[in-house]
Amino acid sequence: AARGAFGAFYAVFVVACAVHVPVGLSNIAREWRGLKDDAALWLARAFGLALLVMGLRAVWAVVA
Repeated sequence: AARGAFGAFYAVFVVACAVHVPVGLSNIAREWRGLKDDAALWLARAFGLALLVMGLRAVWAVVA
């Protein structure tokens, strides 16, 4: 039961990171690299998706 609770917490943390990180990353890409809004947004979304996939794989590896 404790493993399931930890897995749920870890999964929620991963999802929160995958949603939160692209917002800041998009701003950094625009301000520091001078990317246009669309390019920065798509780059940040791609990174967020990769973060989500890798994070959920890590949750699976720890819980399963």
